[in-house]
Amino acid sequence: MRQYPRNGFARRDDMERTEVVQAIDELQSFETRLRYRVSNYWNRRWEYPFLMAASQSASFGLALDAGCGKSVLPFWLAHRGNRVIALDIDDGSFYSRGEVGDFYHSRSAAHNGELSFVEGSLYSIPFPDETFDAVFSVSVLEHLEMPTAAIGELVRVLRPGGLVVVTIDVSLDDRRQMTLENLDSCICSLEGAGSPLFPRIDVPDNDLMTTDWYLLHEPSALPWRLRKRSWSERIGAILSGHPDQAGPSQGTFFSMGVVGLAYLKTSD
Repeated sequence: MRQYPRNGFARRDDMERTEVVQAIDELQSFETRLRYRVSNYWNRRWEYPFLMAASQSASFGLALDAGCGKSVLPFWLAHRGNRVIALDIDDGSFYSRGEVGDFYHSRSAAHNGELSFVEGSLYSIPFPDETFDAVFSVSVLEHLEMPTAAIGELVRVLRPGGLVVVTIDVSLDDRRQMTLENLDSCICSLEGAGSPLFPRIDVPDNDLMTTDWYLLHEPSALPWRLRKRSWSERIGAILSGHPDQAGPSQGTFFSMGVVGLAYLKTSD
């Protein structure tokens, strides 16, 4: 059986593994309770099980989800008995729309764990050095102009021996800023701060889990920016009063893969 979990790219056949299927089922029960679903996206269905596997490989009490967005991951971490801080900007910009904090506040009664939302930037995380036992960041670094600076902040607020886990959507056609070269810089930053939790293993190109594969076989798993609209979606947009969403294409397609990386911070 091929190594899983591992530090490296997602494989398509990872999705057939029993532990991945079970992790998705568990997350979807949380999503039903919280009335919010993202695990059906092509990358999240691999990233969340990877993060769950990493979190179960190390013990911690206080965790940070950095660049949390609207996600069920902080609720899952809190449900497992951890104290969790969900951190993100919430300034009314395009990505946050001023809704992130409301998402967590409005759902706080739907779970039994200890979870708080804090507004802040990954370039200047508003906590002292060595505050957290574990730090997670899901598909955030590829959106930042200075991802290695953000990694420095993730490491700064992590205690020695603590767990840092990141997932990154990587451009395979060099048309997005997180290229393979920039990914290598991120990996170097993490390796300079800690030891790998999982072995780093290369995946053959033909086995990669990519947006190209999903475009051909399951386009509904791609977010709006990466796929074409079906006829039913186009007609539904017109009938619902959104003709601006009835065009044949929702955006420009990008060839992408997804990477998971988990490290234990070494002592200074």
